[in-house]
Amino acid sequence: MVQRLSSRNTDERSPDEAAAWTVGNRQYWRDSGDRGGENAKLLVRIQHTLFDSMLGEIPVHIGGVAVTVEAIDEITPLSCRQRLQGWNASQSSIYGGYAISGDNSTPIGSVGAPAFKNGRRYLATTQHIFAGSNASGKTLKHPDGTALGTVEAAKCREDFAMVRLNSNYHIERSIRYSGYNGIAGHYSSDGIGYLKSHNVKTQKVGQSTCRTTFARIQSIANTIYTAPGCVPKPYTVVHKSNSNNKLKRGDSGAISFHEAPNNSNKCWLISFMNYEDSGKNTVFGTGLYRLANFGYHF
Repeated sequence: MVQRLSSRNTDERSPDEAAAWTVGNRQYWRDSGDRGGENAKLLVRIQHTLFDSMLGEIPVHIGGVAVTVEAIDEITPLSCRQRLQGWNASQSSIYGGYAISGDNSTPIGSVGAPAFKNGRRYLATTQHIFAGSNASGKTLKHPDGTALGTVEAAKCREDFAMVRLNSNYHIERSIRYSGYNGIAGHYSSDGIGYLKSHNVKTQKVGQSTCRTTFARIQSIANTIYTAPGCVPKPYTVVHKSNSNNKLKRGDSGAISFHEAPNNSNKCWLISFMNYEDSGKNTVFGTGLYRLANFGYHF
């Protein structure tokens, strides 16, 4: 495992491979450091009962990155939810699915994906994780309270917020634990119609429930009057969920996705996760193609 890693540049590792992984009685932690790989670190934790016998197997450097070895009592792999909620505020890269906070210290939302407009890159999430009908000018935070950036534009009815990140952060074009090596675009209205007609199972990654799969796209172009906040909501995609596949508080802002039609290694985005009618097992979301009306693309 260690030797295989030495043949790959840390910047080439997908988000699903990064951060932490466990092999037998060894646990590996990678801090990719600053963008470009500077100040990167690799930590290997070995169960203390095997520390002396295994220490000699660990190289001092891997691909020019210094390796630090620690002995620990027991290895307990982190869950997907723990990693999405416990990401380090000191890291520069932010991925879809990470936990974020709006107006209070509770992590009540999820990172969606990067959105682009007039050459600028934004972190897209939902407006309703902030109090009030207009989040413009408000601060998006890490769950620990660290300021990540400022909302530059928001729409209450369409329920989206575009965050201009502080200079020390960068929203990557990738969703953690999506199973795909990045985002390649978003589905048009006709494209979503195709997914619906073929009963395609879509997915999402949110900080509370991690990656889940929807049974199908139930309908397109619904107007909802029962959702919180500004009504009516011009939601355009309704996902049919399973009874054991509920959204939870904190998943708001996550974005549904499906395999890109021209590249099976990447995904195309479909819609935000805005609101759930738990009684009918349906999830409503603003189709990302609608945001083209406001000048954004994904």
